[in-house]
Amino acid sequence: FSLRKELDVMKHNAKAATWKLQELHVVNKVLSKKGKETSEHVATLEEGFQRLQETFRTTVLDSLDADAQLNDRIKSLEAIVDSLTVAQGDDAEFDALGRPVPKINTFPRGHQTLGSNVDETATTSVQRGHLFSGSLKNPDNTLCSRVGRKAKYHKRGKKKDPEMTGREKRGFHRVRSNKE
Repeated sequence: FSLRKELDVMKHNAKAATWKLQELHVVNKVLSKKGKETSEHVATLEEGFQRLQETFRTTVLDSLDADAQLNDRIKSLEAIVDSLTVAQGDDAEFDALGRPVPKINTFPRGHQTLGSNVDETATTSVQRGHLFSGSLKNPDNTLCSRVGRKAKYHKRGKKKDPEMTGREKRGFHRVRSNKE
């Protein structure tokens, strides 16, 4: 009887050990699957990070190239402006660095010649409304007066009756009787 009991206990222990091994095997599979998923996710994140770094590098290099081109353009435009400016002789003003303050002696954009009522050397800037007279290299005669712009529509103002309604002001006139 005791041998049979020991045999039953041994079988029970063997089944328990088998179940435990199966359970550990399932846990091992789940952990290995999660480990693979994690490593794949990390690899994807690393690739994305490397692409972002490369994009950032190219963007920075492009912006540095654009800045260099803009600086070159600024220098060339400054050289053009410096070539267009003329120091005004003994009464020239100087800035903080001891350079003469430039005075540009060129026409503004959109200049045109006026008719016979102004002398032949006078010109006007259509966009700005300024009248230029005489030689532009002579600063005393550069800006002589301001020319007013013309209105788009030349209408004379009407005196409005305070009793007029909004419709009458807009052109719908009411015929007034003699009784009023």
